[in-house]
Amino acid sequence: MRADDLTLHDNWDPSGLAGSGSSDFEAAGVEVPVGHGADITRPPANDNPLYAFPVFGLLAVGIASVATGLARQAINEIIEMGGGKVPQGSRKTLAHRPQAQAELAQAEAELRAARAFLTEAVDTAWDTAASKGAIPVEMRRDIRLAATHATTASARVVDRMYLIGGGSSVHRKAPIQRAFRDVHVATQHMMTAPATWELTGRLLFGLETDTTTL
Repeated sequence: MRADDLTLHDNWDPSGLAGSGSSDFEAAGVEVPVGHGADITRPPANDNPLYAFPVFGLLAVGIASVATGLARQAINEIIEMGGGKVPQGSRKTLAHRPQAQAELAQAEAELRAARAFLTEAVDTAWDTAASKGAIPVEMRRDIRLAATHATTASARVVDRMYLIGGGSSVHRKAPIQRAFRDVHVATQHMMTAPATWELTGRLLFGLETDTTTL
């Protein structure tokens, strides 16, 4: 349909990811020719490996990529802050505090591990799609599982950095404050929300499962 056939509702006013512009739009009384439609449940007409990927899986990977980027930003902000910030009531810079050192190290390990799982799941699926033209359910499951795990782990990483930053984290213009708000909006997306754990867990148990949204 034509863009000017739609009514855009400016109702996207979230705590984070405000720049995504995810407003609602409405089409009333619009007729869409059959040739202008697409059925995402049908096999793709293009044999490029990308088209073998499930639509929902691709969307989940996108959300996870945003989340891991936010986690990396939060870690970088703390590292940059650490050399000069002396927490109130302390004579040591943030970088010289054992607790901050331990939190930073654990956050770095958690983020790298989450990214490694996500990369492994996508790479394995890509290689299979390139060689066989299709991605089996177990690999689609792993993509969603890895994406949800990466998003959830990223939120934990940002939370750690937010706490380390102390009062410097609470200012609205502080990059780590923005990362904190953005990553917690990402965790609420339906592609990486807690329900994904149930979906992938059923499959890991070998139970009969509706894989329509996998």
